Amino acid sequence: MEYSLFSRDAEEQGQIDAYKELGMAMMAYAVLGRGMLSAEVPKVEEMAADDIRADLPRFHSANVEKNLRLRSALDTIARRKNATLAQLSIAWPMARGSRAGAFIVPIPGRRCSRR
Repeated sequence: MEYSLFSRDAEEQGQIDAYKELGMAMMAYAVLGRGMLSAEVPKVEEMAADDIRADLPRFHSANVEKNLRLRSALDTIARRKNATLAQLSIAWPMARGSRAGAFIVPIPGRRCSRR
């Protein structure tokens, strides 16, 4: 299930509670907000035509500025903890799960490899 600081449906729709009740681990993908919380924010105009992120509201011009401000605040928190924004974003689902009594395994991923 997608779960990140930008996508919290698992809390609102009850999946985390269900995992807890069933004693199962939740595999959380897209913990970097599909790139919004990575070192380099993706730009819609540079995305491939079949890139699903181009359809996500968080990348639309009307929302980008607000999301960049949120990202900046999170980056400040990360720096205070001597961490990168990506490290904070990966640790966050585990901490949320721990507080809720559920085990959440973050799965950071990337669409392409870079050297």
